[in-house]
Amino acid sequence: MAAIYKHTRDGFQIHYRIYFPQGGWLKKYRAVRDKKKAYLMLNDIERIEILSQQMRLTKEQIIYALNHLVT
Repeated sequence: MAAIYKHTRDGFQIHYRIYFPQGGWLKKYRAVRDKKKAYLMLNDIERIEILSQQMRLTKEQIIYALNHLVT
């Protein structure tokens, strides 16, 4: 599951995994300076992570969703 970690240089980092329909997963992270924005992004990222784990998203939908997250 996605988690927020405090980072000295970047502010906050959200660590998460993306699961692909072909098998396998990729560990990713996003850096955000504002704590409130980090928690708002966490909700969206958790939703994407769960849907990708359940194989309800295609690879193109996953990439599109991750590129359009507000940072």
